[in-house]
Amino acid sequence: MSVGKEYIRAGRFDEALKILEQAVAFDPQALRPQLGLGITLARLGRYDEARTIAAAMFKIQPNAAGGHNVLGACYEAEGNPPAARRAYEQAVFVGPDVAIIQYNCCCFWARQGDAERCRRYLEAALKLDATLNAVAATDVDLARYRDEPWFEELVAFKR
Repeated sequence: MSVGKEYIRAGRFDEALKILEQAVAFDPQALRPQLGLGITLARLGRYDEARTIAAAMFKIQPNAAGGHNVLGACYEAEGNPPAARRAYEQAVFVGPDVAIIQYNCCCFWARQGDAERCRRYLEAALKLDATLNAVAATDVDLARYRDEPWFEELVAFKR
């Protein structure tokens, strides 16, 4: 899974897809590979397949945070920010202790131009997983905030 995650972070979705499909086939009940696969499919524009993954996640764990995260990615890519916001915030509500869920919500708000919400979710993500500092330091979604004092306080000094 970690190789798939690295491919996703690098924007190499075709390569991530192959690895994540294998991971899901190996353990269809594991939610993390399902999350990665769903996000990858959404990024590739394969929304129906991504929604199928979200549905599978909900069968494994009703109200799975990752399932809501995948739906948020689909709604956002399809140009429906209000539905995306609801899905991402539901993901955070049911998975407040999942760093990548917090981080994805941070990136959503960054793409929407809401610095305060972006900061709040980034702070939560970094408290849960310090390794996301390196990701945030180079993430294109967060580029507009790199010179902001709050961003430097949270991320820059930890690069």
